Amino acid sequence: MSTSSPNNQYPKIEVTSLKDIPPLHDLTNLSHSDIKNILDFIDFPPLSLKKGEKCELLQIKEVLFKLNNNQTVILLEELIESVDRINNLKKLEKECDVLEISLANIKVEYDEISSLKKQDLETELLSLNHAFNDKQFETKHYHLLNQAYAFINQEPVNKNILNMFYFVKKNDKYEKIIEKCALIRQMERSNNLLAKLFLDLICQYTLKIEDIERKYKLDQVTLLKIVYGMTNNGIVSYDKERGIITFRK
Repeated sequence: MSTSSPNNQYPKIEVTSLKDIPPLHDLTNLSHSDIKNILDFIDFPPLSLKKGEKCELLQIKEVLFKLNNNQTVILLEELIESVDRINNLKKLEKECDVLEISLANIKVEYDEISSLKKQDLETELLSLNHAFNDKQFETKHYHLLNQAYAFINQEPVNKNILNMFYFVKKNDKYEKIIEKCALIRQMERSNNLLAKLFLDLICQYTLKIEDIERKYKLDQVTLLKIVYGMTNNGIVSYDKERGIITFRK
């Protein structure tokens, strides 16, 4: 029977001297470098930096549990709570940024609306009201209007309508009403620019300079000559600031 030497019978025990242990500070005041030294010494897998601060702290907490250092674990738990609070504050900060942008947009909208003058709104409302009334009348009395235009153009007209027109023609209250209608009809058919503008003013009461320029494709010099001509003759009043002309009744 062969006997083995003690060196072969038992595994070799590694002896470590104190100088091989990484120097540590008081465990209640661990620094990042201390933690790194501990992790390197115990061959702990490297911490993942991609998962965020909280995940890293939880991994460190797990290491300290293994080292049975409860006091530092408590400090780490407080630190983890602080990280949670910071993350919540960052989230609130982003929400505040979104609200700030929305508020800025609302302010821009308010400035645009508040810049509108009350007089502009009244003028626009009056113009729309005229257009609405004209449209309502045309819709309700289109047959009467057709007969009136036929009478003006000396075309056949319904006898009852004809008698009414004769009454209108002879009544002092409606003096020369037929002639007035005929004149308006003639102006509608005319290609004269001044006549067209005059009819627009009768129908809309107020016109914007830019609308006239766009509708009739006028250059500014020609348009202003017409506008100042009507202004000097008391036909319209011209508001340069708002860029509108208003019909003087």
